[in-house]
Amino acid sequence: DRWPSETSWTLVNTCSNQTQTSVAPNTLYYSANTSHSNEYCIPSGAYTFTINDTYNDGLCCSHGPGSYAVAYDGEQVASGGQFAGAESTSFGLCGPAAFTGPSTAEEPTTVVPSPPPSPAFP
Repeated sequence: DRWPSETSWTLVNTCSNQTQTSVAPNTLYYSANTSHSNEYCIPSGAYTFTINDTYNDGLCCSHGPGSYAVAYDGEQVASGGQFAGAESTSFGLCGPAAFTGPSTAEEPTTVVPSPPPSPAFP
């Protein structure tokens, strides 16, 4: 995205209704047209990932390329870039069926807001 500081996101555990992790605008992403990757270990469960753009123009298209992808337990569960102010995706399961190991297991989740490979914009 050309204006990455407009980007924020939240990951809410819908089993507990608690925010698992989040990034506020103007706090983590500053370099335009740069790939960013963040990895978090989170408990197994059901989640809603919401990405926001404060200027309401998403991450791509009208003002340059940009996209995001979310992986949970090694599988891509959300991706996109063309949206207005916000976009949400839910994934995972609550309860014993959600666990593939001990109840203290944590699954790696990767959040990658990034532009696709392309020439840099001036």
